[in-house]
Amino acid sequence: MSEPISDIHPFTPKSLRAVTHRQLHVQHRISLSAQTTLVLGQGELFRHVNPDDFMWNGDGDRHLNVFIAFTKPLRRVPLVQVNLMGVDASHAQNLRLKLRVSDAAVTGFVVTAHTWQDTKLAGVDISWSAFEQSNSAPPAWVAASRDQHVPS
Repeated sequence: MSEPISDIHPFTPKSLRAVTHRQLHVQHRISLSAQTTLVLGQGELFRHVNPDDFMWNGDGDRHLNVFIAFTKPLRRVPLVQVNLMGVDASHAQNLRLKLRVSDAAVTGFVVTAHTWQDTKLAGVDISWSAFEQSNSAPPAWVAASRDQHVPS
């Protein structure tokens, strides 16, 4: 189980880009070629077990920014995709949740969880993939697929 590195603080408009929580996730690094690396990860985005936590007890627009650190820095800024794996929410309200990736860097990236109205979120789990290519040329399999002629 991963442990938070810093505390969670409520969202304020001035801190949209401010990281409010940091997580270390289980990660697997796969070298697809000498120039291309794929990093796969999964884990807890947040867990609000205290009924006073703002994603559970709040109302209206609420955001939580979480920095996911790579276990080892990449050589170039990757393309990152995030997927919802699990959600713990009250069934008394509609479930409203958006996940967004921003601020990708060689050391990690930020995932923002956004909810609104009266939705109560106690926890969110995610999986993610980060695709890094260390040079500007596409991998051989991409180049080969581009060279294939499709008869008309």
